[in-house]
Amino acid sequence: MKENKPFHYETEIAKTAGALHRELANRLNRMFAGGKLTISHMIVLELLNEKKCSNMSEIAKILDLTMGAVTAIVDKMVEVQLVKRGHSEEDRRIVEVCLTKKGIDTAKKVTKNRLEIIKEVFSVMTKQEKQQYLKLLNKVYNGLRNRKQ
Repeated sequence: MKENKPFHYETEIAKTAGALHRELANRLNRMFAGGKLTISHMIVLELLNEKKCSNMSEIAKILDLTMGAVTAIVDKMVEVQLVKRGHSEEDRRIVEVCLTKKGIDTAKKVTKNRLEIIKEVFSVMTKQEKQQYLKLLNKVYNGLRNRKQ
């Protein structure tokens, strides 16, 4: 593909970023619960690992998902005993989701595995390339966050 074509870089970035995302997701999925849980489950685990408990609407807002989608994700996590669900003591209409002991242990494992995968995937880069990649990735991420607001 010629570099002077319109949107050449954007097209190549989209293809490469998509392929990288799928590869990372597939590797994590294979390591995590034998592929029974998805990236969405892992994201909820990490979110709850930071906050310990959260309500369903907060999870839906953070993940930019519908309440129905979050309910399906949490239902599966309850089924495999990673989280427990209950009503808030202050307001019984609010449904809270909290990690179980198994959920806490699994969240730690997911974080460890993600770091191992990232280390393996980026082992083809020099330290300087990793620094530059991180700098550019942060620039893109901050640009997205600033436009969202």
